[in-house]
Amino acid sequence: TYLYAGSETTAFISAYQIDSSTGVLTQISGSPFGASPVAGSVRVSPSGRFLYVGVNNATGQVLAYAIASNGSLTTISGSPFASGNDTISVTVDPYERFVLGINYFGDATGLVALSAYFIGASGAMIPLGAGPYAAGASPIGCAAEPLGRYVFSANTGSNTVTMHTINQTSGVPTIVGTYSTGNGPFGVSFIPTLQY
Repeated sequence: TYLYAGSETTAFISAYQIDSSTGVLTQISGSPFGASPVAGSVRVSPSGRFLYVGVNNATGQVLAYAIASNGSLTTISGSPFASGNDTISVTVDPYERFVLGINYFGDATGLVALSAYFIGASGAMIPLGAGPYAAGASPIGCAAEPLGRYVFSANTGSNTVTMHTINQTSGVPTIVGTYSTGNGPFGVSFIPTLQY
């Protein structure tokens, strides 16, 4: 098992092997790996084959890597892939069909801020439809629920969580609800057993 950590200030991804008995981390050969221009949030795909990295600056990109059996990273052809401004968080649906990226600043209104992509056989990202799509104000964290039906984003600019449905054929996300939170929500997560 491997662990990956992005460094926004040094533009590297550090990669570690996790000792199955003790949990101790050992940096793998070749680590750290380059992640130009910067490495923000990182997300491993459910199969463990691909790694996606949000680029948290005005260039608006997502970096994509193939993960080798020894945990090393190789840049996927076409990476970095265009996204919206400040792609501060990325998530992958549990069936490894779609990548969704939250763009902190979005468009001029700050609301059109969710980019969505198909995942190709190589791990390359293919933009969906007419995105980016509507989100909440200044979204900063996102996660797909364990069955891949919904994606939720924490919106620090409006103190809310936005719920999107994910079209199971096209992957297009659509807002179906917005819920109040405490001040400055920063992330969302799920209980993996999906009991609700």
